Amino acid sequence: MQQPVPQFAYNADGSPANLPQRATVLHTAIWEVGGVEPQPDGIARRLIKALEEQGEVAEAFLNLTGKNGKGKTLDDLQEEVVDVFLVMADALFEYIRHLPAVRSEEGMHMRASADAILWTVGEPAAFDDFSARLWVFSRRLLTAQDALVEATNAPEDLDRSDWLGTTLLEAYKMAVRMMHTRIAGGAEQSAGALEHRLLLLLEKKIAKWHRVRNAGPGVPAL
Repeated sequence: MQQPVPQFAYNADGSPANLPQRATVLHTAIWEVGGVEPQPDGIARRLIKALEEQGEVAEAFLNLTGKNGKGKTLDDLQEEVVDVFLVMADALFEYIRHLPAVRSEEGMHMRASADAILWTVGEPAAFDDFSARLWVFSRRLLTAQDALVEATNAPEDLDRSDWLGTTLLEAYKMAVRMMHTRIAGGAEQSAGALEHRLLLLLEKKIAKWHRVRNAGPGVPAL
């Protein structure tokens, strides 16, 4: 039985406590949702899901910044960005599950890198930078899809595809950078306030993943 995502402590000023430890715990929860055994089409399904979530981010952004908005809010946009991050973390971890035993150490290093990146990106970027970050993420996601196609041309290629792992990690990094943009809360939102909000969203969504896990195989619903 999957364990619930733990509730974390906060500092006296309301900022999240022990961010590196929390990043590891959240990643572990995402890892557990994906299961232990790799799925034959697991990476492909997750990248298709990432395309869907990226489209929802783009729709929310255009509605917010265009003349004919359709009721989307900054909070809606931030939630969509969190969904993109979760799917990319899930895709990266599914790749690590596919690595053969002789590359297990490489997989551990990739997980450690993902943990470190999550809360070491520096000050949140201004909202004006969001469109550029979304554009870069789109390119990196397409590169990861190209790498997956190349790796699956022969069954043995997936096990030794360094390029696929690299492109997944790069797309994951940009998803993290999109999350660390001052979207909701205004331009004066502090780094601590943003991290607090992101953690609450992540904990809520990962808990939902755990609840629906027994519904069947495939990509967890967001």
